[in-house]
Amino acid sequence: SSSAPTGCARSPATTSITSGFSDVEIGGASPTGGASYSGGTWTVQGTGAGMKGASDSCHFTYKAITGDCAIIAKVVSVENTKMGAKAGVMMRDPTGGLDAMFADVVLTGTGNILFQRRITDAAAVTVTTITGPFTEVWVKLVRTGNVFSAFYATTANLPRAMDWITLA
Repeated sequence: SSSAPTGCARSPATTSITSGFSDVEIGGASPTGGASYSGGTWTVQGTGAGMKGASDSCHFTYKAITGDCAIIAKVVSVENTKMGAKAGVMMRDPTGGLDAMFADVVLTGTGNILFQRRITDAAAVTVTTITGPFTEVWVKLVRTGNVFSAFYATTANLPRAMDWITLA
């Protein structure tokens, strides 16, 4: 794989989604988590060991998508319950099992922003870290073809390209 900083990617159109999500515990994360929507805010809770090793373990709230897409979220808090606590957005291959290819951009419980990706099933996870501390951040993940682009902003008007990676 290779990555190179570049300018902001053109995003597909986005739509606010208030329902239609499913929940799954990847890798037997326990206790089970969940998600709810109220008053314009999604709340997602979960456990697990994270997305860093050969077998992922986390709570995943998702909606199946195909083609070019973008997902944007404002992460307003991450409870620092244990090392590796994080919240953000992820796109994941649903057929890859516990070590499926994925890309995510997240805020950690310690205030750092991570762009994590596994470019093939069972491969090592590559991480780009933006050192904080950040307490509230917008995160955005864009898929255009097989290129994933991750962005963050401390306000809606300050997008910063983090990295680009091609997932084969």
